Amino acid sequence: MRSPVKISSLIMLALLLGLVGYLSLSVEGKQDASISLVELKGNVHLAKDKYLKFAELEDLTGSKEVSITLIRDRIAKHPYVETVDVVIDGETIIIDIYEKRFEAIVFCKGEQFLVSEDLMLIPLLPYTENINYPVISNPGIEGLLQGLKSVTQYNDLVVALKILSSTKLVNLDLYNEISEINLRDGRDILLQLSNYTYPVIIGRGSEIRKMLTFNLIWNNVNGDGVNEIIDYVDLRYKDHIFLGFLDSKNSEEDDLI
Repeated sequence: MRSPVKISSLIMLALLLGLVGYLSLSVEGKQDASISLVELKGNVHLAKDKYLKFAELEDLTGSKEVSITLIRDRIAKHPYVETVDVVIDGETIIIDIYEKRFEAIVFCKGEQFLVSEDLMLIPLLPYTENINYPVISNPGIEGLLQGLKSVTQYNDLVVALKILSSTKLVNLDLYNEISEINLRDGRDILLQLSNYTYPVIIGRGSEIRKMLTFNLIWNNVNGDGVNEIIDYVDLRYKDHIFLGFLDSKNSEEDDLI
């Protein structure tokens, strides 16, 4: 004969499981009230209508049956989205988006990609906004870049990202000045700064050490009027920095880079 206590415990467990299932259906199921407003928060790089269009959720307003799970799953598939929360508050759907964090933009053979914090190549979509990131251009690769793939399979891009990350660690002001790292299809790397016209010639090899060296003289080459004086900064030679000045400019300048 089974113990009454054991039978009672089983009954209580069954009731609890049933309650959990009911609550899950209530939260994840469909909302019967007609939706009058859709709020989307946390979007930085794309407007609300672009996210809803991607997810095929443009007709939510006026709907009487809305699935939270469906909305969340469709928005979460967007390549810019890291996570998403969806709640229904009366007649309002609130979609809270957490976008991926990006480190750079890659220009390669007519295509453009964002590089995410976890080093994935994300295709740059039309109508993307607020993309004030350093540009990495002309990587020396064979064929075309593949979106939604890891950057680590492209050595030239890894080099550029190491330049950015090391600079960010030692001097945030200098990092914020970097507008472009031109990899020049495998030739000498050129660094372009946002507020200065002179290029920084990094060359190839020991890129991190060279950026650390450049950091040592940064305060001497970022002042007012340097654009009228400095023609280029050359870091290609070990433990040496060469400055080209505009008054010594000659016809051989192009051969330097």
